[in-house]
Amino acid sequence: MYAKSATRVGCYNRRFLLVENHHDQACRRRAGAAGRHGAHVLHALDPAQFYLVDINSDHQGQLHTTGAPAKPGGKLPLVFFDDAAGTCCFVPGAPVKGDDALGRSLSREGEESHAWNGRYQPSKKRKDDEWGGIAFGFATMQAARRVDARTHEVTFGDGGPPVYVRSCTTGEGMRIELLHGAKDAKPYADYYYSLGIDMEPDCPDMQAE
Repeated sequence: MYAKSATRVGCYNRRFLLVENHHDQACRRRAGAAGRHGAHVLHALDPAQFYLVDINSDHQGQLHTTGAPAKPGGKLPLVFFDDAAGTCCFVPGAPVKGDDALGRSLSREGEESHAWNGRYQPSKKRKDDEWGGIAFGFATMQAARRVDARTHEVTFGDGGPPVYVRSCTTGEGMRIELLHGAKDAKPYADYYYSLGIDMEPDCPDMQAE
């Protein structure tokens, strides 16, 4: 399964420092909790719900959400953080359980974390040297475009207002912010994705002076 594969966290605009993936006990506890929450009674996926997808080199991956347990279904659109536009598709399957949780989880204050195994099914053939990466999405996302090095604008098929997704890396994970406007000072929702590896941070407040 995905948890046993060599994990490369590439395909990201600010290249991660690629190191061997060692998980500490705290990471494993968080991951196990994510898997347990994912086994709860499931509901329909909120069309506007944010999700994160972590894909490895053989296109196996995991879908991460927070909040109420949601049963993902069908082919979900996604945007790799390293790409200028969106793509398709990730197909989620069974909830993540136990050691299959990789020591990674998406978290938001006051909400539970959930994860599902699945597979990336790209809409076009990829080169052999293109491994997976980390992507995000919304169920009703219609299109996405990069606004700047850290921000994507996402538009929706229902004609609703766009959402801006801003991201940066810390020493051990990613911060992700959702904004109503590209220049908003504060997000309306913020997330943290724990990777369980060391990397070079690029969040503005973590840059050396």
